[in-house]
Amino acid sequence: MVARWAHAACLALVLTAPALRDARAQDDDVADLLKDDDADESEARRIERVRRLGESDHQSSAEALAEVVRTSSSVAVRREAARCLGEMKTARAPALLSELIVDGGPLAVREAVARAALSQDGGLERVVRRIAAKQDDALGRIALVAALGSGTDPGSRRALDVLALGEDDDARATALAALRARADAGELAHEVAAIVVGERDHVDSLVTALDLLRNAALGPLEPLDERLRRLASHPVEAVAARATYLQERLAWLREMAERDRVRGTQYAKPGEDPREPEFSRPAIDEIWSIDTTASQRGPKIRRLKDRIAESIQSSVERGTDMRVGIVLYRDDLRDANQRRKSYRTKSLPLTYDLREVLRFVDAISADGVDTDGQCISAALHEGLGRMPWRSDARRRMHLVAENMVDRPQACGRLARLYTQQGDIALLIYSQHRMSDQLRALAAAAGTTLEGF
Repeated sequence: MVARWAHAACLALVLTAPALRDARAQDDDVADLLKDDDADESEARRIERVRRLGESDHQSSAEALAEVVRTSSSVAVRREAARCLGEMKTARAPALLSELIVDGGPLAVREAVARAALSQDGGLERVVRRIAAKQDDALGRIALVAALGSGTDPGSRRALDVLALGEDDDARATALAALRARADAGELAHEVAAIVVGERDHVDSLVTALDLLRNAALGPLEPLDERLRRLASHPVEAVAARATYLQERLAWLREMAERDRVRGTQYAKPGEDPREPEFSRPAIDEIWSIDTTASQRGPKIRRLKDRIAESIQSSVERGTDMRVGIVLYRDDLRDANQRRKSYRTKSLPLTYDLREVLRFVDAISADGVDTDGQCISAALHEGLGRMPWRSDARRRMHLVAENMVDRPQACGRLARLYTQQGDIALLIYSQHRMSDQLRALAAAAGTTLEGF
């Protein structure tokens, strides 16, 4: 009896040994992928590990891939992990992808996450429900709306049309930008944009709708004749410049239509067609991240405000197509009462409305105490990872700091991650002294520390 039991136990061990070895190998892969991977292993090797992990449909594998998307020091590894997660059949994958659209890191990674999320069964419905529920902050909703621009199906296209005509200003502006990026935008998108131009006054919605109309035919533009004349003198330069361009395009389209009509008659005259008007302005997205603790009171905060205003004015005079965003940061306060009265970060998302930026900057006040160092890590996460950067713009973030850096290693990893392949230029300034922590952060960002 004992012999038979021992034989059965040995047989079970033999049969389960390969599975146990596979589980241990998978655990080793997960551990290797989640450790700091800056120097020990090639990027190609890490991608191969990600693909092996993606071959499993276990929930633990999905959780591990999501952690790779959040934490890997390589954008390429993160994108591959997102793709593999999108192909998994486990029930946990859709929820993880939905979360990662908002907090998946660099723009290229979040776009990969969005494509993976929308490719899953019911992915579109989940994203739309989450936008409608407004369960995320403004930056989170912007990321979710932008995700629909990565889709290629009619459903995501229709969802963008609805959002573009909705009442949420930020969602509308982002939906219009996403429509413009899609290859299947078509004439219906031009009609949606024409409605927005005709009925809305929100600056970012106007700008993105006018952009969407750049290649529109005569039909959608003609009803906007009078509206474009008024917008050509709009106080926001980004709106006025686009309205002026569309007036020129409308005149060109009318002349071309008349020439086509005359060509079919005996009165046709030879001659070259007029050149189509062009809209060519260098696109810049710029974020200022500012320490607003009490040490910045007085001349320091005034100098900061003046510097931002000068930068904006200089860009306007050069004719750049500029958007500006602001991230304020203070301290990681331990006391609950102090936390209620203050903030870790406070943001103004990237906007074309430079008047709004200047009003926001003018209202900045300095307060709080330096307990464990300013929340630079939170400011980097908010500015680099959550702002709605344009993929076709020159992107830069100015970080103005005192001397201390909270979580120096984490800040260094963020700086290296977001400046890969010139994705975002991170410029770091010191208002006090050139501390070793700030020098190390600047080195991680591939730049040099400058005085402010």
